[in-house]
Amino acid sequence: MQNQFFQLNMLQTLLDDSINRKRQRCDYETVFSHEIIKQWFEGFIEVENWTIVIPKYKSRNCKAVSHWPNKTQSKSVLSWLTKQKCFDGKDLLDGACEPLALYLSVSIHSDIQRETFVDLNYSQCSALQQLENMRPSEAARTIFQHYIHPRTRGPSFWNSTFQGSSHADFLFGSEAMKLKVTSVIKQESAIFYLPLYIISYLFDNDELTEEDLSRSTQESAQYSCHAVGLVFDKKIRRIIVADPNGPLIPGFNMEFLKFPLIKRSAPSTKLSSFDLEKVNIVGMKRKMN
Repeated sequence: MQNQFFQLNMLQTLLDDSINRKRQRCDYETVFSHEIIKQWFEGFIEVENWTIVIPKYKSRNCKAVSHWPNKTQSKSVLSWLTKQKCFDGKDLLDGACEPLALYLSVSIHSDIQRETFVDLNYSQCSALQQLENMRPSEAARTIFQHYIHPRTRGPSFWNSTFQGSSHADFLFGSEAMKLKVTSVIKQESAIFYLPLYIISYLFDNDELTEEDLSRSTQESAQYSCHAVGLVFDKKIRRIIVADPNGPLIPGFNMEFLKFPLIKRSAPSTKLSSFDLEKVNIVGMKRKMN
């Protein structure tokens, strides 16, 4: 019980740090796969025969929704955001995982209703194509019109019928989120979606000193709150994890925190789980030789 309290208390601290963009070393073990989310769901969903559909890395994954807007469209999208009196359009565009997660969730929801859902890779490709086929201003309005002002962001942006307006109420690993998921499964509605916030870490290219961490505002070497959608299809008994970034890319700078939280043997701003795994493999090969 004491350990559970520590875990939830630490999750809240890391969530606060991520929202405040506090630069610091990564103190906890991370993973470069959505498998940890699947395992978490399977650990408390007591109803049999539910399938958890997660993004999986393949050599030929199509581009994810987060690739919107492309270079040609970016200027027009930023111009539209400026006209809407957005304080920092570039920052909003760089951190658009939440509105894009909702867009992807709605797209998957529609595919399920039309019985045209194939798989997550196809849905990513289709949703991205729809955005790129729109005029840049129309696409920007679709994604951002209800998200421009900070007060409209977070769970309320999803128009969730569940109580709770903070990120902590929908946080991966939390007891509150467990209750929400089990509640949705028991509801009569066939299809439902809601947000899930996941604490990740953004690794830097260098091992930074305390001075490096304090004198720069670069968006690296910090915990980050990543938003995905959960689409519940009760008819086929499946939960689809709609991540606008698609699967985590091995060797990329973003990894999810393991849950339960496990302290790293050595905090770092550079060495990700993928990097450490490579080091271990090289070390084993050397011993064998």
